[in-house]
Amino acid sequence: MKYIVPASLGPVGLEASESFDCADAFGYGNFQRGVLFFAVLSMWVLHCHTLIFPLISADVDHWCRPPAGLNISTDEWKLWAVPLDDLGQHSRCTLFANPSDPNDTGLVRCQAWDYDPEFAPTSIVSSWDLVCARAWLIPLANALSMAGALVALTVCGIVADRIGRKLVALGAASTLLIATFGSSFATSYLVYVSTKFVISGSCTTLFIASAVLLVEVSTHRHRGIHVAFSIAAGLTLSDAMFAVASELHHAGWMTRQLLLVSPTALIPLGFLLITESPRWLIARRKFAMAGAIMQAAARANGFRSDGSAKLVARLEGRLGSAPTPSFLQVRDVDSVDVVRRRALTSFCAMFSALFTHYVILLAWAARKTALMKGVTLAANAIACAALLPAFNTWNGKKMLTVTFLLMGTSCIFLSVATGSLELSTGVHSIALAVAEAACFVNLDANFTFLFLTHPAPVRATISGLAFALGRCGGVIAAPLSLLRTVGREDLLFALLAAATFGAAWRVSHIPDISNPDVTLPPSAGSVTPSGHGSVAATSTDSRRELLEGMVKTLDRREPSAPKIKRKRASRKSPGTTRSDSMGPFRKYALDAGKQIG
Repeated sequence: MKYIVPASLGPVGLEASESFDCADAFGYGNFQRGVLFFAVLSMWVLHCHTLIFPLISADVDHWCRPPAGLNISTDEWKLWAVPLDDLGQHSRCTLFANPSDPNDTGLVRCQAWDYDPEFAPTSIVSSWDLVCARAWLIPLANALSMAGALVALTVCGIVADRIGRKLVALGAASTLLIATFGSSFATSYLVYVSTKFVISGSCTTLFIASAVLLVEVSTHRHRGIHVAFSIAAGLTLSDAMFAVASELHHAGWMTRQLLLVSPTALIPLGFLLITESPRWLIARRKFAMAGAIMQAAARANGFRSDGSAKLVARLEGRLGSAPTPSFLQVRDVDSVDVVRRRALTSFCAMFSALFTHYVILLAWAARKTALMKGVTLAANAIACAALLPAFNTWNGKKMLTVTFLLMGTSCIFLSVATGSLELSTGVHSIALAVAEAACFVNLDANFTFLFLTHPAPVRATISGLAFALGRCGGVIAAPLSLLRTVGREDLLFALLAAATFGAAWRVSHIPDISNPDVTLPPSAGSVTPSGHGSVAATSTDSRRELLEGMVKTLDRREPSAPKIKRKRASRKSPGTTRSDSMGPFRKYALDAGKQIG
């Protein structure tokens, strides 16, 4: 963890970038709405690309192709040359070595295949003969796609915290557009898999960068609801498009893929909507650039830009000098330690959430009908709409704990319903629908907690690594779902319940998330633009806490030798008082403390 959240960051980086509310800096309006739209779009595009491969890689009935020039029907060919397997079905991968000799039962492997003409155009399986000895290429393609996301997530957050959110987002957007165009018209398996690797990485990178930017430009009042809405809206839109595309039974796989990736065509809007994060710039002490962006945002929102200029001037005056003010050093070690603990909690929570989510999705894939797709989509949307207001009233810790408990309870219900032979199929379907809705809401709460909990200098790094671990949970979910084939899926759902309850316990025991409105001492005076409230206003209690820390720190820094004190005091002019020799920080602390008291 020391490499993820280094102690050298200190509170100037961890707290100063959170020391103002965007509502006071540049208001709320079209600027935030534009970033919110792009965050929804990035989640929408990410989930659409995730759903493409299951849609276009469905199995298609196949059999060995007859020799060229053989003028018989398909049914006659199967009866004459294709053997039956143990289940009485025609073999898909072998045929008789000498069909003309009924006494010769020797078998040979197929060299070419024919496919069910009704469904052959809908799948890449028939286009590239991904059957029999080549069937392993399907999970390989899925694994390579997942690997692209894992590689990108491991790197993109670190890069975004080093060079900025804008460069990473726009670079990922450009790469995504090029790779999507290539995959949409790929004519070979190798080209398709290569582009999917790049698409998976660029999609996840774009999502992380845009979501982090959304948090850092949103006002404190709208942060939670913005992130929660962007996740819920993106997932719901992509699920709706998947439901429509999956019902196009006679459309070719390229047509279905083009429909599902069509939101990618809106990605160029990011070049107009994406800007650099002013919080990240302040954390990197790039005050001039932060000021310019804040003033541009203020103009877009119809907000007076003088408040932005004065706020940046205050921040630069208090933080821009080389030596760190001593009162900010009081909580140095504690701040870094708390951030590390929250990062570990985010890793555990995201792994448990996505592990459960993928298991439930795979369980649905084995049972879902067209009717249940619509019911599930409606249930997910209703569940998120019902809980969206809670993202504004509950803190992230409480929201995530509650949703984990709901998800664990639904998994217990699902385990009982799966293991009880007396219960009807309808009860099991209801239990599965409830569990999926709980997973959907928990995923929303998880991402909201992830993006809001961590400070700007390490927000992208922690978010990317947490999402990468969550994807690892998805990789583990696939082989464990094979318990369904041996009739013990109830044990798998019980394991999910244990994992989610463990995550709920872990989340409930992290330190409470403090108010992000940590402010600098008001030594430069509060700035109050007309009609827009005060800049960086704080409560009396938090200000007194900072002042007490200042006094205690400076007491420790006082010279300890009494003789030196008296010797230095004797050199003062007769009119100099004790308060004049205290130094500016201590004098300010005592005077302000009297006013607050």
